[in-house]
Amino acid sequence: MKESYQSAKLLDVYKSVAASYSANTLFIDDDEGILTFELQKFLNSAIALLLIDSDKKIFTSSLYQSFDTYLVSTEKSVLLDKLDSCIIKLVERLSIPTRSYLQEIELLNFSEFKSLINQQADISIFIQEILELPITLAAELHGDFEGGYDFHADDEDDIAYLIPGEE
Repeated sequence: MKESYQSAKLLDVYKSVAASYSANTLFIDDDEGILTFELQKFLNSAIALLLIDSDKKIFTSSLYQSFDTYLVSTEKSVLLDKLDSCIIKLVERLSIPTRSYLQEIELLNFSEFKSLINQQADISIFIQEILELPITLAAELHGDFEGGYDFHADDEDDIAYLIPGEE
């Protein structure tokens, strides 16, 4: 009975947080691991936007560039201190049942986020993996030379650009 409650609560909290912080269309799966993973990405994105003092809920290209610049140009201790204050701010915004549940399943620890800040090496590369980014921004960050998601319409041109002389 408790497992059923936990599954239902996870889905309910996922939908609640996703409604505010999802940058892409949601495909709800019944796998709790996937829901937890996605939920952590939403929360990480909320924290990342708070770190740059943004009131937006979804990254744009310029917001992401501001975030990346902030990460690489700010002292680790300053980043960690501000991260802690942003976590407090985010937690205060959550409803009591959502907050309690997220604390119970340890999603408000932000351990992966803190680990990347502590690591510092290649943070610009690895931070993208723990954030919920719009597909257009993700395509841009991963080298879609046309700027934006184009449903692979220019893949041949992209490959030709990367590997001249190969066809």
